[in-house]
Amino acid sequence: KSEEEEYLIQLINSKKIDLTLKEQVVERVEVLIDNIEDIEDSNDWEIVFLYMKVRPSWENVRAYSIAKGGITGAVLSCVEDLSFVNQLVENKFPQEEGYKDLALQLISLKGISTNSYTKLVSIIPWKITEVPTDLPRENVQILIENDIVKEVLDAYESLKEHYKGLHIQLMLHYF
Repeated sequence: KSEEEEYLIQLINSKKIDLTLKEQVVERVEVLIDNIEDIEDSNDWEIVFLYMKVRPSWENVRAYSIAKGGITGAVLSCVEDLSFVNQLVENKFPQEEGYKDLALQLISLKGISTNSYTKLVSIIPWKITEVPTDLPRENVQILIENDIVKEVLDAYESLKEHYKGLHIQLMLHYF
């Protein structure tokens, strides 16, 4: 860690400094925090992600997701930002079991741009057999095109029931 990063982490972790002042400092610094878990209070993570002062990494996104119960708040803003997403996807998506929940959260994201969604799901190493039924049709097409939907009967039936015509696209994609 750089000296500047250490000082920023100490400042954010300080109980003597109120949230407003922490936010003002975080907004102005040019330092990126390498590991979000170096910040003791996960409530302070919001400002670090809000101003994108954290290194875009799957570990940091996963830590936030676990602490906050999903991809919400400031991290949702980050995955909408193409520069953050581009840096994030430069790193291979971890294949450890503990990352499957994060992958499912990414697959289930709604309301982000098509570009961000496509980049995020394109590097997921797992396939799904059940397509979430509340996704926009365009997202389901992106999942099929990126080999995220497994070619099994359950996926076919789900697509046939909830997304008219996409069950045919699934079959055409694999055959």
